[in-house]
Amino acid sequence: MIKKLIVLFIIVFCIGCASNNNGTNKFSYENDTLEVPIDSSSSKETDNFFVFDINTNIFVGNSLESLEILEVNGSKTAISSNGKVVSYVVEQPQPSSIFLYNIKEKDNKLLNIPTNYVASNPVFSAENNLLAFTITDFYGLSSAALYDLKKDTFKIISKGQSSVFNPTFSPEGGKIAFHNMENVFLMTVSGFSTKVYKTIGCENFCPENYMGIAQNCKFQLSEKYNFILYTYNNYADTVISSVILAKYDLQTGQTQDLSPKNSFCTDFQISQNNQIYFLLRKNADKESESKLYVRDIELEKNMLLSERGLDSPCSFSVSY
Repeated sequence: MIKKLIVLFIIVFCIGCASNNNGTNKFSYENDTLEVPIDSSSSKETDNFFVFDINTNIFVGNSLESLEILEVNGSKTAISSNGKVVSYVVEQPQPSSIFLYNIKEKDNKLLNIPTNYVASNPVFSAENNLLAFTITDFYGLSSAALYDLKKDTFKIISKGQSSVFNPTFSPEGGKIAFHNMENVFLMTVSGFSTKVYKTIGCENFCPENYMGIAQNCKFQLSEKYNFILYTYNNYADTVISSVILAKYDLQTGQTQDLSPKNSFCTDFQISQNNQIYFLLRKNADKESESKLYVRDIELEKNMLLSERGLDSPCSFSVSY
């Protein structure tokens, strides 16, 4: 059965969202231009479904003009690939906990995670049977964790004395990636069993300054196209600070920037239909307007997905 593509975004806001269209269809910087032509035809071919977290209030709707508030509150949200379940974090009371909320059935479930851990950044596997996330213990050590949603079982999948951050599933679901600011670890997933099969030094992803790989950076593997999509902090002499979206080719070892060096990529995701969705803002002000873009992997073309600007989005998730 051919399922109609449903694109669902979970966008976490620090303040709120606003509309602003200045008629510009590209970012231009000195010696660095990213073409982002406005092409609304791509979004018209899909059913867009949005979930927003605004000051811990979660809203859902098919457009920015038709949002309805959910009966739950939280942040750091993610969406299942079938668009039915929202995973979100409740930070108070401490320690933070992860919940699952079924949008249609309005069922809310607390995951059985040990109370001595602080949980954050949950992500669903492609088949929605697993949830990966970061947990931090009493001593401040962060680890990658995996949760079997069918068996209600939890385990830590990273080893060692150094903290690791931001585990992600590949769009196909068979691999997990996370990093410790020195190395990127690629892990196979078979059922509830995991194994690290490849380790890549962060100097390969940020050759000009390996210190550019910080805690906020994220890595996601595309199994089909054999590359890793990631963010790094740019500390070049000509730029005060920025966060760049880039691609690392696993065959050639070549890196390619996908966003301007003066921009801030606050989040990204490779979707199951092998598109790259990413948020960009133009300056260091965290409350400045951001816009959502989509990049066709095969055509290597960036498109502005929506002309509406977003105030202070921190993250999002894409579902079908």
